[in-house]
Amino acid sequence: MSTVKGRRCSPLVGSATTVIRSLGVVLLAVWALVDTPALLKAQSSPPIIVDVKLGSLKTVPTPEPANLNQFLLAPGGSVSPTARMAAIELGKALFWDQAVGSDGLDGNSRPIGQACASCHFNAGADSRTFTQLNPGFRAIPPDNTFTPPFGVNYQLRRADFPFFRLTDPANRFSTLLFDTNDVASSQGVFRQHFVDINCLIGLVLPSSCSATDIGSPEASIFNTAFPPAREVEPRNTPSMINAVFNFRNFWDGRARNEFNGVNPIGDLDPFARVLISGSLLQLQKTQLNGNLRLENSSLASQSVGPPLSDLEMSFNGRIFAKLGKKMLSFANGLPNQQVDRNDSVLGPLSRSPLNGIMLSYSDLIKQAFQAQWWNSPNVITFGACPQAQPEPQRPRPEVMIPHYVSSRRVSRLTLTSSPRWSITLRFSWALRFRCTNPRCGLMTRPLTAASIRAAPPSPLTQPNQRCPTAVR
Repeated sequence: MSTVKGRRCSPLVGSATTVIRSLGVVLLAVWALVDTPALLKAQSSPPIIVDVKLGSLKTVPTPEPANLNQFLLAPGGSVSPTARMAAIELGKALFWDQAVGSDGLDGNSRPIGQACASCHFNAGADSRTFTQLNPGFRAIPPDNTFTPPFGVNYQLRRADFPFFRLTDPANRFSTLLFDTNDVASSQGVFRQHFVDINCLIGLVLPSSCSATDIGSPEASIFNTAFPPAREVEPRNTPSMINAVFNFRNFWDGRARNEFNGVNPIGDLDPFARVLISGSLLQLQKTQLNGNLRLENSSLASQSVGPPLSDLEMSFNGRIFAKLGKKMLSFANGLPNQQVDRNDSVLGPLSRSPLNGIMLSYSDLIKQAFQAQWWNSPNVITFGACPQAQPEPQRPRPEVMIPHYVSSRRVSRLTLTSSPRWSITLRFSWALRFRCTNPRCGLMTRPLTAASIRAAPPSPLTQPNQRCPTAVR
């Protein structure tokens, strides 16, 4: 043992102490020899020089699902140009069609419903300035009180921005002049509770029926003001220009890149199913995975959110089956709007100076999609769920659904009130059925007109399968 300043230490500890002291001396010497500011400057990262100019997005391939030939008509394995064009026409027509919204027509028979395009009209975003404020529905905790001078029917001014103001914007410790959790957002539908659409029960579709939604009064902070105002969403509308390049959409990214055929949340809903017409035209439940998995499809995930939102486009409680019945009832797409003959997509289909395009939505579906996604002669019976719990504000129908029997005949749609089932018609090709009882499974089916009525139990009812709650 060796001793250092009266303490007994092992040779190993003594050696370590010597090394540490030596390192300290070396570091002090280095610090003394170098210029301190120069040393500090050397610690910063060198500038990054980009000598490659950014190219136009026109040089970047548009992302799309690699397996569209599983859905669109694809003779020989490749999607036909006619089917691709019909799908584009279908998407653009539905995007601009104000009939998708619940508000219908005004006293002069002019459309006042909210289309998807209503909030994406100017540079792909919303430039409206009147009745565009939400008091903070998504604040924590939620807030339905406006900060003065803001309120319902408020006209935004340049001086109102920004919504957080200091006496010295460069000094975060300066005096606070104004702060609010109110949001400059996008106005939507006039709030009502959905009752029905006005086409007669038993009507054969499509027809000349100009269907509109029927609603009953439902109070909100917006429509109790004077004059009554439209609902306003809690988030501003992002631009849809180049949104196809976004991996996900919506501000919070909940519109997933993978589309499950039912709702925006993709793989987060393991119960999402669609129906496909298989061998012998027998319908089968299937999940969109394997060769049916739809990736690069965030905009498809996004598109199934707003049409039923009671803040954006829909009377409260409307279901996709009713919206589908309404849209398939029109003899012509865009029935209440003129289409410019110079439109890059819909111009060749324009009926101008008459309203609408030459084809119905049913026509476009058949021209775009393979028959397995919409055609089957079978009738599916969905049985009642045991011990189902009612949902008073959202009555659910029990259903029996036939497909198109032929390309010329479209079956009829009727509804009976029941608390047990929700039915959702997607814009593309699927109907969704959700039983509120935990013992029943989630069912979807192709986009068609449908006949819906009360029905006895069916072998397709799956006991002991969990039902997820609806996502809005």
